[in-house]
Order: sequence, then structure tokens, then C-alpha cells
Amino acid sequence: MFMKNSKLDRRIKYTRKMIRHSFLQLLEEKPLGKITVKEICEKADINRATFYAHYEDVYDLLCKIEEEFYQEVLSFAGDMGQENYTGILPAEILKKIRENEELCKAMFSKYGDKEFLARMMYFAKEDSLGAWKRLYPDMEEERLEWLYEFIVNGCEGIIRNWALNGFESEPEEIAAFMAQMFRSCVQGMKTGENVAKGSDPSATGV
Repeated sequence: MFMKNSKLDRRIKYTRKMIRHSFLQLLEEKPLGKITVKEICEKADINRATFYAHYEDVYDLLCKIEEEFYQEVLSFAGDMGQENYTGILPAEILKKIRENEELCKAMFSKYGDKEFLARMMYFAKEDSLGAWKRLYPDMEEERLEWLYEFIVNGCEGIIRNWALNGFESEPEEIAAFMAQMFRSCVQGMKTGENVAKGSDPSATGV
């Protein structure tokens, strides 16, 4: 019985992998609305009944692929502990993103869902702002909100460029650059506040 279940699980995983692979290849070639279940089935060498045993339609397939990716990355972020999370993606999470190279390239392609990574980062907004408030208790909450929007869009652009260039740079290099960008932004904001208050900018520390 155990052997039968094990073989069935492997078969299901393989089938879903082939469906996903075929779909992502098509997404690089045409808009989501133009992709049909028939095309996916032909490319994956399965019948329509098999597809519908796993997914309701093409949109459900995309949703489940993205949800799986979000859960994998965000569960890893949760394991880091809220007190260690600053909102800047560490190298470990960037490695997870690189492991999903096929997905990321498809999503960042001409016809992909270019907002999917930004949505993932917004899921962590509450934890990020909480960490920033602890790090910079004197900074106004509204300014932290502005900073978050700026950082999220900047990081998303960096990762998109990284993916479309074949993930050539190492995750550690990307993580270090984003952390430096974050520190520079905070330094600039604090310096601006001090100048506005008439204090010495050189006294600002991050």
C-alpha cells in the first residue's frame, strides 16, 4: 500500500511539474489570456482530463504556481524571526528566488505577471515596518511608509534585472547592494531632517 501511494505521489508531482513547465514556456511566448488548456496539454503530453484533475483553468494554474512560490519564500523569511527581519531580502531568500529561475524569467518576460514579486514583498510589509520602527524610533511613521514604497520598487527592479540577465551575479552581491541602498536612503532622510531642524548633518548615524 505504501509503495502504491509513493508511486502515485511521484506521478502527481511529475505531472504537475510538466504542466507548470509547459505553461511557463508558453507564458514567455504569449499573453496569459491567449494560452489555452489544449496548448498546455499538448506541450506536456497529457490529456485534458489530467489537467482538470489538478487545476480548474489556466488562471487557477497561475495562481497556484505563485502561491507555492510565495509560501516557500515567506516561510523561510518567517524562520528568520521577526526580530532579525529588516525588510531587505537576504542572500538566503535570493537563493530561493534563483532556484525558481524558470518561474521568475517567465513572470518578468513581456507577457508575464510583473507584479508578482512586489506582491510577495508587500506581504511582509507589516514585519518590515515593525523592524524599521525599532531601528529608527525617531523617524516619522509616514516617512517609513514612503521609504518602504521606494525600497520595494527598487528591490523589485533589481531582481527583475537580475533574473532577465540569467542570475549572473551571486545572491550575496545582490543582497549587499540592496542593503547598502537601504542604508543610503535612511542616511539621506535623517540628514534631511537634521538640516531642516538646523542641526549638524555630520552627526547623523545609521
